[in-house]
Amino acid sequence: GTAPDPLHAAGRCRRCGKRRLSFHRAGKAPAGKPDPEIRRPSPHTGISVTGERSMTERNLILVGAPPGCGKTFVAQWLAGALKPSVFLDLDMLNPLSAQICAAAGKPYDKGGAFFRTYGREPEYETLLDIAFANLPYAHTVVVSAPFTKEFREPERLAELRARAAEQGAALHPVWVLSDRETCCANMRKRQASRDSFKLADFDGYMNSICFAPPEQAEGLTVLDNRTAARGELTAALTELADRITG
Repeated sequence: GTAPDPLHAAGRCRRCGKRRLSFHRAGKAPAGKPDPEIRRPSPHTGISVTGERSMTERNLILVGAPPGCGKTFVAQWLAGALKPSVFLDLDMLNPLSAQICAAAGKPYDKGGAFFRTYGREPEYETLLDIAFANLPYAHTVVVSAPFTKEFREPERLAELRARAAEQGAALHPVWVLSDRETCCANMRKRQASRDSFKLADFDGYMNSICFAPPEQAEGLTVLDNRTAARGELTAALTELADRITG
């Protein structure tokens, strides 16, 4: 009979001698080889440094306040302290939001009537959908956004809490307390284009927002980020992180 080809027997190409990749249909493993069972990893059985964690250990933290109050700093601090975590910021959607305004021939002003009517709800819906999509795969998801309606309208917050509970997660609303002086200083320091309309009529902008914590928000934690209280902010953040992991 014909002598066996040593390259073919070794699983290599006869022309170039390189190893061939073997493909077979699912459930049709080559004779003599076990059919490997390929499974999608379960999102509900994450492993941490302390071992397997249960669904009840997951947390969704919503950090809210008007623009310029220090939400991003607070949210990033918590995400760093509560790893493994995911950090999300409404500002990440700003390029898309700007395109919505440009397509409609409107100025990019998220506080303007056009965006409040046509852009605000889809923007928040997208942000929260991303947050909930990440929740099964992370110990903590931290989201930074003004959350004006979500915190001041109890039914909205209750809906988010129920949605989190369906995924075995606790919802933690956090409000960053600030004031006019601190807000203005933060905006001038960061020099973001999205603040141009606010700074152009700062008095008018101040009259349109509310720094006071939403008392109707169940389970709300208030963190004071006013300039006079910043020396105590780190201690307050540490206490909150300890309570969440408690």
